[in-house]
Amino acid sequence: MVQVPKPQIDTATIEEIIVTAQRRAESLQDVPVTVTSQSAQSLEDAAVRNLEELKTLVSGYQGPGDNAAQSPHIRGVGSTAIQPGSESVVALYVDDIYIGTPSPALITLNNVDRVDVLKGPQGTLFGRNTTAGVVQVTTRSPSETTWSGEVTAGYANYEVFNGTFYAGGPISEAISSDLAVQARTQGEGWGTNLFTGKDVYKTNLDLGIRSKSIIRLAPETKVELSADYELNKTRGMNVLTPLEGSRSILGYVSQATGWDADSNLSEAGRTEAWGVNGKVRHDFGFAEFVSITAYRRTSYTTTDSDVDGTPAALLGNFRDAKNKQFTQELQLLSPADAPFTWTAGLFYYRSDDDALYLTTLSPLIFRGLTRQTTAASIETESFAAYAQGTVRLSDRTNLTLGGRYTDENAKLDAQVDTFAGPVSRPGTPISDETSDNSPTWRISLDHHFTPDVMAYASYNRGQKSGGFNIANPATPPYLPEKLNAYEVGFRSEFWDRRLTLNTSAFYYDYSDVQVLGFVGTAIQLFNGAGAELYGVDVDFHARLSNRFTVSGALEYLHSEFTSFPNATISTPRPTGGFTQVSGSATGNELPQAPHFTGSITGTYRLPIDSGDWRASATYYYNDGFFFEADNRVRQPNYSLLSTSLTYTQGDMSVRLWGNNLTNEQVMNTVLTSQLNSVRKLNAPRAYGVTLEYRY
Repeated sequence: MVQVPKPQIDTATIEEIIVTAQRRAESLQDVPVTVTSQSAQSLEDAAVRNLEELKTLVSGYQGPGDNAAQSPHIRGVGSTAIQPGSESVVALYVDDIYIGTPSPALITLNNVDRVDVLKGPQGTLFGRNTTAGVVQVTTRSPSETTWSGEVTAGYANYEVFNGTFYAGGPISEAISSDLAVQARTQGEGWGTNLFTGKDVYKTNLDLGIRSKSIIRLAPETKVELSADYELNKTRGMNVLTPLEGSRSILGYVSQATGWDADSNLSEAGRTEAWGVNGKVRHDFGFAEFVSITAYRRTSYTTTDSDVDGTPAALLGNFRDAKNKQFTQELQLLSPADAPFTWTAGLFYYRSDDDALYLTTLSPLIFRGLTRQTTAASIETESFAAYAQGTVRLSDRTNLTLGGRYTDENAKLDAQVDTFAGPVSRPGTPISDETSDNSPTWRISLDHHFTPDVMAYASYNRGQKSGGFNIANPATPPYLPEKLNAYEVGFRSEFWDRRLTLNTSAFYYDYSDVQVLGFVGTAIQLFNGAGAELYGVDVDFHARLSNRFTVSGALEYLHSEFTSFPNATISTPRPTGGFTQVSGSATGNELPQAPHFTGSITGTYRLPIDSGDWRASATYYYNDGFFFEADNRVRQPNYSLLSTSLTYTQGDMSVRLWGNNLTNEQVMNTVLTSQLNSVRKLNAPRAYGVTLEYRY
C-alpha cells in the first residue's frame, strides 16, 4: 500500500512590529495607543512615495497634499492651511526630531525604515501641538558590523526621472556612518496654463540628502549625529483654478478643466531647508538618559501666485518666508522590565518666522490701490516639563498616568504699507504678544486577557498653540484649541499569530477650534467653534500563507460643529464672485472629515529557480468630505488603485508600479473669497519602472 504524504502545514507568522509610540521600543500589540505602522517594504508594495499617499494605508488620515501646503488631518482634526508661524496640528517627527516647518522635499519618503501614525492627541510625550496625532518617520541607520547599500534609477510618465543612493557601514570599531541621496526631476507638468502656455503642477527638482553617524563612546554610551538638506523647485504646484461652473467677480467662467489652469500669472516656488541634530544616550543602570538637540532653517519663496485664478489681473501675491527652529529635549527613561516604568523629560522650543508679502491689486476693485506690502515676524518660545509612568496593578493589568505643563510666549512685529500708483501710504507698526500656560495629560488602563488579547481605555487631553495671522497681522490673534479624547481599544492576535486585528472606538470633545477663513481677500485663522467627533477604527493583517498576505484599514467617522455662530458663509453672486457674511455653521460637518475611509492590500510572493516575484495591489475608498465650514463645496467620493510588480534576481531587481490608476481628480484644497472659489488637485495617474541594485 502506497502511503500518501500528509500536506505540509504552513506555519508562517506575522513578524512582530516594534514601535516607539511611548518614546521607548515596544511591541505594537502591547501599546495602549492607536498606532498604524508601515514598514519600508509595505510602503514600496503600495507605491507610497510621500506623506500624501500614506492615506491609502492609514484609515482616517488625510495627507498634506503633494505640495505640503496644508496640515494633514487625522480623524477629521487638522488645519486646511499652514502659514508661517502656525504649526500643523499633526506633529511630524523625523528620528525623534520635531519638524515645525516641513518642506515638500522632506515629506518625500526616502531612506525610510518605518512610518508610524499615532491617532489622537498625544499631550504628554509628544506634547508639541498634537491635537490630531503624530507622524513618526524613522530613517535607516548604518549597520555597526557590515557595509551595505543600494542604488536605484527610475522613469515615470510626465517625463519623471528619479534616483536614490544609499551606503552605510562601520568606519571603525566605534563609528559607523551612512549617506542617503534622492533626486527627482519632472520634464512635463500634469497640466498647462491655457493663458501663458506654461506647464503647471510641475516639480522641476526635488532633492534630499541625509547622513547619519553613530559613535559608541562606551558600551553604555551612544552618540548619534545627523544632517540633512532639501531643495524643492516647482512650477505651478500651488496653482489655483476656479471651481468648474463658478464665476469670478468680473463674471469670468474658467475654461480650464482637470489639471489645467487659466491664469495671467505663472506661479513658481522654491523651498530650501537644512538641519543638524545630535542625540546622546547613556545607560546609568537605574535609568537611561537621552539628550536630543536640533537646529533647522527653512526658506520658501512663491512668486506670481494668482489668488483669483483667472486671466484678469485682479490679485497676485509674492511671498518670501524664512524659519529658524531650535529644539532641546532631555529625557530619563526607566528600564523596560521594571515593575514601574516611567519617562520624564524637559522640552525647549524656539521658532523665528519672518515673512514678506507683496500683493498686487486691481485698482478697479480695490478703490485705486495697486500694491500692498506686509512685512512681519513672529518669535515663539516654549518650555515644557512632562512625566509619564505605568504601574502594574497585576500580572495582566497596567495603569498609565502622564502629564505635561507648557509655558509658551509669542511676539508679533509687523507693518502693512499700501500704494496707490506711485504714492506710498506707510502703515502704523503693529506689535502684539500672547502667552499661554496650559497642562495636558493622559490616563489609560490596559488589561491582557491572554498573551494575545489586550484591551485598553484612555482619556487624553491635547492642545494646539494659539498665534498670529502673519499675512494679515491687523486681525486679532487666535487662541489655543483644545481636544479631550476618550478611547477604548482592542488588540489581538489569532490563528497562531497569522492574523492581527486591532480596533478602537473614540469620542472627541473639541473646543476653540482654529478655523481657516477669509476677511475680504486676506486669509486668516480664527476661533469660535466647538465640535464633537466620534468613530471606530479597524486595522487587520492576515498571513494566509507564507506567500500571500492581506491587510486593511477602515474608519467610520461622525463630525459636527456643536457651536459655530461666527462662521464664514459664502453665497455666489449672480454676476460673479461671492458675498461673505458671518453666520452659523452649527450642525455642519468639519472640513476634511470623511464619514468612511477604507483600504485593502494584497501581496503575493512567488519564488522561482531564477529569482523571486512579488506582486501587490492596494484599493482605497473615500466617501467624500467638505472643505469649508459652510459645507458648500464637497469632494465627491472616490477610489484609488495602486499596484506594484517586482522581480528580484540576486542583488538586482526591477519594479513596475502605478498610482491613482483610475486617474481620479481629487481636490486637496478649496478656498473661497469675495473674488472667486478656487481649488488645487492631487496627483493624476502615475506609473513607472524602477531598477535597483543592492550590495
